[in-house]
Amino acid sequence: MEREINFRIVELKTVQVLLTKDFDSEKDDANSLLVITFFLDGIKVNLSLGYDLEEKRDEIFDGINDEKLQNFVSDARRQFED
Repeated sequence: MEREINFRIVELKTVQVLLTKDFDSEKDDANSLLVITFFLDGIKVNLSLGYDLEEKRDEIFDGINDEKLQNFVSDARRQFED
């Protein structure tokens, strides 16, 4: 039986990013979520991206790279600076 991976920690230059496979339990149809979590200046940032298909969420989870994650972090940092 193949081991299922549901969490991943990515080490960027300035932050650690936690990727989590999850489900939106507040909805009846339980959309698949990819949750991106990191801390900026002591503030916990959670980004939840919803997908209709679990397979699509898993594809993004497996394929997301450091550059894309750094873009999420940079965008969040800009939001706090405004």
